[in-house]
Amino acid sequence: MTPAADTSAQGRTEYRTLTVSLRPSRHAVGYPASEDWVDVARRAVGDLSRFWGGGQAVLLPIGADGGCGPVLLNVLRAYDPDYVGRFVRTSSDRSGQQLDAFDGFSGNYANEHEGLSIFQRRLRDRGREADDDSDWPRFAEQIDQWCSPHVPVFASGGVFQPMFMQIHNADHNVDPARGDLPFENSNKWFTLDLSAVPDQFALMIETRVGSLASSVGKPGVLEVPVHSDDYPALAELAITGRVHGLGRLVDRYRQVARAAGHSPAELTTETFEGMTPFARTRQWTVQLNNGMSPPLIIVAGDSADDHALAMLCDRTYGNAAWLPATAARGDDEVGAAIREVTRDLWNGWAHPLGVRPQEIWLVSTSMADRDLAALAEELAPEYASSFDASLRPEPWLTKVTLNSLHDQPWHRWLGDADYFKLPLSVPVHVTDTAVELPTPLLTPVPDARGHLGEELRWQVDVMMPGHHLPQLTAPERRLLNIDDAGAFTEAHVRISHLGLCFASDKAGYAMLGAGPVENLARPRLRFPTALSIFAEAARRKGATVRVSNAGRRASLALRKWGSLEALTDALQGPCRLLLNAFVAPRPSGDYGIGYSLRSKGYVSHEYAARVVGEGARYLLDELNSRSLVRRGLILTCERCNSRDFIPIAAIADTYDCIACGSPNHLVNDRWAKHVVEPEWFYDLDPVMRDLLRDNGDVPLLAIARLRENALSVLYCPELEIVTARSGGPEVETDICVIIDGQIVTGEAKSNGSLDGSSRKSARKIVKAAEILGANRIVMATSADDWAPGVRTAVDEALAASTPYFWRGEPTIKEMTAVRPAAGGPPADYSELLKMDPQLALTELLALPAWAGGARRDALVAAVRAGLAGPEAEAPATDVC
Repeated sequence: MTPAADTSAQGRTEYRTLTVSLRPSRHAVGYPASEDWVDVARRAVGDLSRFWGGGQAVLLPIGADGGCGPVLLNVLRAYDPDYVGRFVRTSSDRSGQQLDAFDGFSGNYANEHEGLSIFQRRLRDRGREADDDSDWPRFAEQIDQWCSPHVPVFASGGVFQPMFMQIHNADHNVDPARGDLPFENSNKWFTLDLSAVPDQFALMIETRVGSLASSVGKPGVLEVPVHSDDYPALAELAITGRVHGLGRLVDRYRQVARAAGHSPAELTTETFEGMTPFARTRQWTVQLNNGMSPPLIIVAGDSADDHALAMLCDRTYGNAAWLPATAARGDDEVGAAIREVTRDLWNGWAHPLGVRPQEIWLVSTSMADRDLAALAEELAPEYASSFDASLRPEPWLTKVTLNSLHDQPWHRWLGDADYFKLPLSVPVHVTDTAVELPTPLLTPVPDARGHLGEELRWQVDVMMPGHHLPQLTAPERRLLNIDDAGAFTEAHVRISHLGLCFASDKAGYAMLGAGPVENLARPRLRFPTALSIFAEAARRKGATVRVSNAGRRASLALRKWGSLEALTDALQGPCRLLLNAFVAPRPSGDYGIGYSLRSKGYVSHEYAARVVGEGARYLLDELNSRSLVRRGLILTCERCNSRDFIPIAAIADTYDCIACGSPNHLVNDRWAKHVVEPEWFYDLDPVMRDLLRDNGDVPLLAIARLRENALSVLYCPELEIVTARSGGPEVETDICVIIDGQIVTGEAKSNGSLDGSSRKSARKIVKAAEILGANRIVMATSADDWAPGVRTAVDEALAASTPYFWRGEPTIKEMTAVRPAAGGPPADYSELLKMDPQLALTELLALPAWAGGARRDALVAAVRAGLAGPEAEAPATDVC
């Protein structure tokens, strides 16, 4: 990071390195979860198999209430869709599913001399049936709460609406922007003919490999028949994602290829997956991950939610399979094939000479724990009961909870083969509200564009290290874009789980006849600060935020130190001991480690050395270089006898008294008469002194603990939230920070208790978290524990709160003993106790009550016991 010359109050300009990634769009598609949901899901998979990147898309079943199951929403948030759509069945879909009913329907409504195929085509062209035309408002509301997909420019600052959903169906017209893949007359691709396969098993297979059943007959679509002897291999593929033998399927592929006039390609277990419909959608991309190996996640159960959860986990984390319990327990060839695969998985786990096998998780949205445990036993071979469990202490199938799935560290996604991680060094302008790119961001184009046409739309992820934003739906346009007054918006920009994401096509005005490059989006991006994010969050709740007095003080202190890390480091260790010395424990006089005037502490080098030893000189110079202390003298006025600290800038041969304004000569009578030359004292910046005095360090120390091992911390000073109803500050939050994209709010107290009524204070804490959309509520205190009833009050307030507008209920984290790690008495106090017990007592009493814990209390008691009386205090020695 190289700062430039501009350091004005309006911000500074510097260079930063961004990471830019190009990739296909991620789609989440809802479909009606009716009784025939398996058939509908199979048709939807066929639609996903037709466009670029469709192999990474997910399906979401929509229930009778028009919404998606709550179990799926947490993982959907981790999946982070760019677009949300709905799969709508056409009339031809209906006719294919219900031929008997359609015969009667066509007899009543077909025109005279109109054949069945012509009638089907006419109905398809006319649109969708009425019962498929629901816009699912509940689903749109859930997307608004949990995700941050693209929305039209006119909807910026609003909410996700049903009209924003893309329409998907098996007979859709070609959409160049979506990247619909052309059909070519070659032997590169095939689809499996699963017409004779039971529906559940067929969906298991197609969820892994895709389907082009609706495109059979088009150039280059080879349909390979599947027989029952292929079931074991296909069951292995459906469950594990890999296959070790294809058997006679290879021969049938060769026959189909020759019949179509093609020379058969070499079909092996290695090339099989690369020739499937989903492999076709992954052309010109690479599979990316974060370097971690996920377990195999098996989602058991017969419901649509079970299938959707498996699909979400597979596309998000890397390897997951749907296992219908009915099919797994069946006595037919499908059940036998599934149990043969699970037997091989058990053998690989149980083999005593084998390496540690891949971990396998088992979960279900529809099965009770007891039924799921019984299924796990049934999937193991009969001889599993005689296995020596001491050889493998861990279970072969690990049953996990649904709540544990959404917060996993693994992640996988598709990226452009050439530009999946492109570093760009760009100038940025840093202000209190955002880090802005003053120039348009120029990015390359993906390889797929050369194959799919100039109208192809892709996604550009822009990551700024250390600036991970929380996901907001439809934020105000200017929050993420720098738009000139009166100009069209350049790009659709959203906040993804990696950074800012924008679609490649221009969002506003595109010049007619312009070339393909000129019609690409070149936005000037804004990475908002935490304060801007919280302001946008509050706006959605009809509220505003402003920095409180305590927050303003912390913000000024942070500017002095230069960074949050530097400030929190200063509030701990030796520097904190020195800062404590400036907090006077008495109104006036010498208190052992400083001198008090009107309850303000002043510290000399001699006093500082008593606290931090040989490091006193370095620490005082460090504070002075940051303008956190002023050097000066403690002098007495000849006229009014007032004693004050006179800063060095106000001292010459004469100086003016602060109290009465009279001029004084700088002579020996103005300082201690027994000292030949005056002693330099240091005055701490009042902002820093007040921060320590009012326990403003507690929120900062809590944040320091929260930020351990974090990659991104966006700090915001303490806030007041003003609602339209109140007109004034309704609630405050001591902790408001964004850590690795997660919003954290909370309360910080020095005494372990809430102000006034615990219930009333707890409601305000939860209200602030609700308005700001917190993922976590932190309860931090310097005490060793919170007062009884505090946690209960917060839990009750959270249970009674209204639903959150962009995510689910937050977790609560208690933090106790939030105080400086090295805030206790120095180790050499034992020697000081022997030499000067009175001075040792004075220094101990100058520390905050919590700073030394039990050791401080024991030392105070021991010193007092050795002095003349139990009420002994430090004398007010006149050092001047």
